[in-house]
Amino acid sequence: MILQWILAALLQECLTLYIVSPEVHVLPPSGLYLSYLLTNASSDHPPLEGLVAEQHEAPQRRNFSCIKTGEYSVLCLWKRKEHDADTIVEDYEEIKKISFPADSLLVDHTWKLQCFTGENTTGITCETHHVTQDGFMQYMLHLYYQRNDKDEDEIGADCRCGGADRCRCHLSPAAYNDSYLLWMEIVTPVTSLRSPPILLRAAAIIKPDPPGDLRAEITSDGKLKVLWTIDGSWRLQCQVKHYVNSTEEISPPSYSPIVHIVVEKTFVILDVPESCSPLVFEVRCRKFPELGPWSNWSLPMIFKSQDGYYFPQRVVVSSGSSASVFCMFCDQNKKVPSGAISWGLNFARTDPSWQYSAVSQYVAKITIDNLNMTTPKGKFNIDALVCCIKGIECQPRYAEIYAIDTNINIMCEANGDITNMSCWWTPKQVLLPKDIKLTFRYYEELNYLFETDIKYSSPLVKSCEVPKNGSYRCDFHRVRSVYIYHMWVEIQHPGGTLRSPPVSLKPSEVVKPFTPVIEKAEMMVDTEQDSSRLHVTWSRPTFVVYNILYQLRYQLRGQEAAWQVVDIYEKEWADLPVVDPCEAYTIQVRCQLVNLSSIWSDWSDAVHKTVKDIHDPLRGPEFWRILTKSHLQKGDNVTLVWKPLQNKESLCSVQGYELVQQASNISHSTYVGNVTNYTLTLSHNVSTVTIRAVNSLGKSTKNHNLTLSADMSAVKAVQTLDLYAKNGTALAVWKMSPVPYNLQGLVLEWKNLRKRSQVQWTYIPPNVRRYYIEGQFLAIEKYKFSLTPVFLEGVGRPHITYEFSKDVDEMQNNTGLYIILPVLTATSFLLVITFAISHQRMKRLFWKEVPNPKYCSWAQGVNFQKIH
Repeated sequence: MILQWILAALLQECLTLYIVSPEVHVLPPSGLYLSYLLTNASSDHPPLEGLVAEQHEAPQRRNFSCIKTGEYSVLCLWKRKEHDADTIVEDYEEIKKISFPADSLLVDHTWKLQCFTGENTTGITCETHHVTQDGFMQYMLHLYYQRNDKDEDEIGADCRCGGADRCRCHLSPAAYNDSYLLWMEIVTPVTSLRSPPILLRAAAIIKPDPPGDLRAEITSDGKLKVLWTIDGSWRLQCQVKHYVNSTEEISPPSYSPIVHIVVEKTFVILDVPESCSPLVFEVRCRKFPELGPWSNWSLPMIFKSQDGYYFPQRVVVSSGSSASVFCMFCDQNKKVPSGAISWGLNFARTDPSWQYSAVSQYVAKITIDNLNMTTPKGKFNIDALVCCIKGIECQPRYAEIYAIDTNINIMCEANGDITNMSCWWTPKQVLLPKDIKLTFRYYEELNYLFETDIKYSSPLVKSCEVPKNGSYRCDFHRVRSVYIYHMWVEIQHPGGTLRSPPVSLKPSEVVKPFTPVIEKAEMMVDTEQDSSRLHVTWSRPTFVVYNILYQLRYQLRGQEAAWQVVDIYEKEWADLPVVDPCEAYTIQVRCQLVNLSSIWSDWSDAVHKTVKDIHDPLRGPEFWRILTKSHLQKGDNVTLVWKPLQNKESLCSVQGYELVQQASNISHSTYVGNVTNYTLTLSHNVSTVTIRAVNSLGKSTKNHNLTLSADMSAVKAVQTLDLYAKNGTALAVWKMSPVPYNLQGLVLEWKNLRKRSQVQWTYIPPNVRRYYIEGQFLAIEKYKFSLTPVFLEGVGRPHITYEFSKDVDEMQNNTGLYIILPVLTATSFLLVITFAISHQRMKRLFWKEVPNPKYCSWAQGVNFQKIH
């Protein structure tokens, strides 16, 4: 016997015995079984001994196909029945009848082969499993394949084995319509035995992905509805199993699971169990009606009802609408009857207007109408709804209610050439759960009737920028100006979708024009009418063929004054009235399409009107001469002082001043620069002096003249000069003496002698005899006041005073001063006379009423004779 084994090993080391069958066996999705059966006599006759000279084909059966490989062995291919049990059916009696005597004892070696591919058919995976092993003999199973439609050599599958009894083999990537021929080969240390060919079609072994997103909800009649989602486009048949788990951990079920078959549905409806223990659900699917391999079981979903259950756990509705919530309540591991359940919102008492109902023995329902928008409540950003046992306790869990204001305002703007459009929208300031998504949807259509029946079935999604400052921005490129765009915002949440009110518009109706450009801004002055205006011109924006409204605004530059706004229709220019033509102004312009769009363009870039001369100066400055002595003589130095001109007088700046001297019909001019004083020497007894203002456009033509005359400086025309101080001001009052000269005016000068301040002066009209000097005058200070008459023939002699008058109260007005003084004098005289008369009368009364001084205590010791 040992010699026979050695001889067989030497002669047939690499020899394989082929069992050829005229039939190609089709590999079903549930897999095939390969069984190699031997009798106990094979211990004396080794199996696979040499080549089989004669082969007998066994009768074909419904699930079996067997071929006798020797006197004591047979090879069978068979498949499982539709129940697809994981254990092998012991059907050896049928096989025995084929080749073995009825009393034979068999040794069984059976392998299961099952192949599958994913939905994208990128590769095929085959699994082999040595499901039975009797006796001491050890066999290995190899797998070979080749494409069915190509004449090519067979290929050994790439197998990875976890021990000798289980292997996973990979075939080359396949397309949906590809097919292969497979062979399973039983290998011994000395020889091998190969199965008949097996046909594998890729389309028949597609294994779907397991379902996902398992969830549960309660139906309106109080039953439990388990739902899931599936990917792919195949028609599927799904299998659901559920079992009670006494713990919340997913472990082997506490009892056998209940399995439900569901065809072409993604849910199953079950009666709510009375138990409060958690329910575990799993789902798997396969192709249908051509049954393929089952997918893996889904991830388990645990339905926890031990403390109670709400459906939906989270409610998202629009504010002002109603919401319904179901509740199951467990107390001490027993379900509470629905009639004993009450409700509370935000841990407050229930509202009588709420509608309670019992939909089944253990499921209660509540409907809340007209929900207000959810607002934050301390740490809570939701409305919490709880169900309670009447008069006992409430659940620790609660249902979350979000009432969202869906009135989202969508605003759009198209650019000036209507090629792009941007839309903005801002959700209401409500903190939303993380699983709620906001999506901007739209579609466009050419509809001249402007019908607004919104088609929600096939909108497009527009991606919007991440919100900045709470606002989303969505950009449309290459818009169609005459098309209608229908837009809305969807608030997507696990329980459904809410929509904002739709907005329908044409891009041509929301055009934001391009910004006009200011071309010129200049100041125009009319000196004759003493008026000025700011003249502004700008360009019409491109791509504008409609009537257009402009808006111009301007303000003083560098100041926070309110803008002055002017509307201009159609014109591209404007004249703006201004108060001060020499001030700098900031100007901007924008536009709007009339009767088409109410959107204003952006303001143009600010144009700053610069200050420049707009005319030669209107007049020269008033000036005065300052002397060190009262009488002017030829050869004396005379200092001329003047005050700077205002902008409205110089229009708008002064570059300098020009001094003109005229004597003996000879005049000459001197440019003295931009100063306010100049000292000259009187070269003639009489000289007329004029000071002109000079700017970039010319010299002043209306100027002040002053004649300096040595003879006139001695003429005294001011008779008196009185000063009165009160409340910080000084009142000057004077009298004039008649002189035969033409009085042009007077000049009042004053100076604080203690502070050594500059001399201040002012011109006074010739017909004025009193003048208030504004300033801070104190009676304790020392001042010098002088009043000088100015004649056409020259400047007269000044009248000087250094003190204030004491009777300041009597000089409140010029007219009353000369009336009140005589009245006071006469009144005083009358009072003196009255007092003298009264004194004599009192003396007579005294001596008559007191004849004896001794009766008067105060008169004792007084010599009344001497007093008399």
